[in-house]
Amino acid sequence: MSNNSAKTLGTVKNLALIASPALCFMLLIYLITLDWFQDPFIRNDDYLAFFPFPDLFYSKTLEEGRWGNYAWTNWRPFLTPVFGFALHLLIWSAAASVTVSTVISPTEETTRFLIYSCALAATPQIAGLALWFNTILAAHLVLFISVIALRKVDENARRTVIFFATAVCFLTYPGSAFIFLMFAMSMGCAGSSLSGLIKALIAFVGGYASGIVMAFSLNAIAHGHFGIALADWREQAQLMDFSSALRNLKALSPAFVEHSSNDALNWAAAAMTISLPLLGAAYIRPSRPIWVNAMIAGASLSVLILAAQVVVTGAQLPPRATGFAWAFVVLFVALATGHGAIGRKAGLLAGVALLAAGLVGWRLSYPPALSEFQTETRLMAVEIERISPEAEIILIRGNAANRSELRAMNEPITLEFRLQALAGAEARVCDSRVLAAITPPEQFQRPAWRAWGDRYEHSVRLCNEYWGKLDAIEPVYPAPGSVAVIAPGIVAVNLGD
Repeated sequence: MSNNSAKTLGTVKNLALIASPALCFMLLIYLITLDWFQDPFIRNDDYLAFFPFPDLFYSKTLEEGRWGNYAWTNWRPFLTPVFGFALHLLIWSAAASVTVSTVISPTEETTRFLIYSCALAATPQIAGLALWFNTILAAHLVLFISVIALRKVDENARRTVIFFATAVCFLTYPGSAFIFLMFAMSMGCAGSSLSGLIKALIAFVGGYASGIVMAFSLNAIAHGHFGIALADWREQAQLMDFSSALRNLKALSPAFVEHSSNDALNWAAAAMTISLPLLGAAYIRPSRPIWVNAMIAGASLSVLILAAQVVVTGAQLPPRATGFAWAFVVLFVALATGHGAIGRKAGLLAGVALLAAGLVGWRLSYPPALSEFQTETRLMAVEIERISPEAEIILIRGNAANRSELRAMNEPITLEFRLQALAGAEARVCDSRVLAAITPPEQFQRPAWRAWGDRYEHSVRLCNEYWGKLDAIEPVYPAPGSVAVIAPGIVAVNLGD
């Protein structure tokens, strides 16, 4: 066999070994979340990336700095929900496999490699993000490309990769930057000394800061606002003085524990959170193995940056932003086993336990209410298709929030977009209370929200024009009794009050 043939065969074998955990993980998710996989639930704002609607997504550049996702909505191809969900799982789990392959040899320890790759892919916080799989796919692509690049370059070039990858991560999903940091630390990007570790961490901080500056600068150019104007629903409280800093500290608690009305519990959770980076820094020693220092330093820095963001903005940190913590545990145990700090058998059992716990987290992240919403809306779409196959507009009369099967919709617009995706017709909710609650009309005066304002005005115009005919339809449920054609190409659904 020639050298070229042997090299090609080796490359194919390595690709197969790295791809196998990704495929196994997808099979596991399929088996434990069959309803999720067959008809993935899409959150209201994730539909903007699904269709895609770049003009509607534009508001997120001002409120979240998501310029990378905005570019993604302009360039991405249309993907069916099932294919998009599967692709997002495949890319994420492939990134996890590539990372673990630098810690555990896929050829010499295939079983342990397979288990730990799946355990890392089973990060429960990623399950929370999976409800936005169309949007988060861009962040997973950046993560996958970045870990591939880390494997291909030398130590000095790795710091360059860390810098640029972190900046792009911030523009797609800031939380993925901290997961990337844990991946990089486990892959040996700290080198063999504390000085190498410090340089890698500086590259990460520089990249994260660059991402912030890029988002702020683009907002200044596009929106006339140098910064990120957090949405009102985030209940932010800007840092003004020392007392406001103490008040904002309590917003740390939802990231790691359930937010409580008991201030003492919130303070305890916040104190625990801010103590982690201090304890981590105190534990690092030149005499300790570099992989231990690197992993602890990466996790400590992640907590420190997230805590600083919460103190400055006062916005609560959602649990799905803490995926780096799960990555830290899985990769730390894998490294400890590989370096002999944990026995092989104990390490294997720990990997199995982590995988099982992660899969439970994935199952719990998709409650029955989401499946009920999907089933109910499928029934509506089937009836709409039966009554009027050529329907161009669907008008929804009544308050969907009063129907238990539809309460998982999060926002009324979720129902509109869901029916539009299923029936291929423009859908609008026609209820004065619901229309008023979508977004305060004065917010539509902002340039970033102009497309939403146009959509709102179009909804009001349609609903006012056909209000009398909508009222004439008797709400008979369960479906299909309340679906009727009220004009050529226009179908109405009455949900009742």
